[in-house]
Amino acid sequence: MSDVLVAQSVSVRLDGTDVVSGVDLAVGSGEIMALVGPNGCGKSTLLSALGGFRPASSGRVSIGGDRVGDLSAIERGRRRAVVTQHNRPDIGFTVGEVVEMGRYPWSRTPQARESSGIVEEVIADCDLTAFVDRPVAQLSGGQQARVALARALAQRTPVLLLDEPTAALDIAHQEATLRVLRRARDRGVAILIVVHDLSLAAAYADRVALMKSGRIVATGTPTEVLTDDLLSEIYDHPVEIIAHPRTGQAVIVPRRE
Repeated sequence: MSDVLVAQSVSVRLDGTDVVSGVDLAVGSGEIMALVGPNGCGKSTLLSALGGFRPASSGRVSIGGDRVGDLSAIERGRRRAVVTQHNRPDIGFTVGEVVEMGRYPWSRTPQARESSGIVEEVIADCDLTAFVDRPVAQLSGGQQARVALARALAQRTPVLLLDEPTAALDIAHQEATLRVLRRARDRGVAILIVVHDLSLAAAYADRVALMKSGRIVATGTPTEVLTDDLLSEIYDHPVEIIAHPRTGQAVIVPRRE
């Protein structure tokens, strides 16, 4: 597995404050890495810098060995796809049209011949076939989140960055989304996903990066990072990790009196 997305000593300063400080992170091809941590610790800001939407105040972000800031907008669109927390409804566009926009970076290239098949595939994968002709603005928040995911998947990039893509989804669509991401991982995509549900991270991530106060404090397998002592310290609340009685998978819950 080779590292595709690499951050070296990355800091991001906003209004005179380092929101992200000295982050070193590498995501390899064929890997899902979950980025977890308390609210306000800098996860979304880091993801924005990794995607090239926000410049790092220091350090280097590279995709495929090239500095993100040196890539043209069209080349960034061919290297990484991004799903943000807040998806603006594309007024007047249907679901099918929005997903097709994900193929724009490949216009006038040999890959454009694959676009119709890819769009049809990701619409089905994201359970959107019934809505393909419906304006996105008429959909629920969870349905709009699935449209944003489908558009990103349609880009067919080697790197996929997702900021809480399951937050607005019901249980069935949360699980379906993570299964779709697993299939992308199996195609060799490097995936970094910000997620608050620690049990989802434990179940689906190959590695976990734990963040607090703008810094990465631990990186490793879910078993190595998602421990009750470490999580209780980072989240400032006692946490229990319970093995599921049937599967043995970790279920992570707050300790309650």
